[in-house]
Amino acid sequence: MYPGPPFTTRDSLGDMIKKIRESTTSLRIHVLKQELSELEALNDASLPSHHASDDVPGMNPLSPDAVRIFAQKALKVLG
Repeated sequence: MYPGPPFTTRDSLGDMIKKIRESTTSLRIHVLKQELSELEALNDASLPSHHASDDVPGMNPLSPDAVRIFAQKALKVLG
């Protein structure tokens, strides 16, 4: 939905969140500030899945229900 600058193809969701948070009204991504809490929740939920959870003591994998909730949130943010 927002290809091109200030986002790059190498940006992670965390990088994008930072750029949105720091954006000014002159940038088209500034409207995404209203979605920051949802984007941050999605980012937090996705981080353990990037790495083996057995490497982090006490970290449990997301349940299928939790994955469904975060997938629904992602779809909502994407419109």
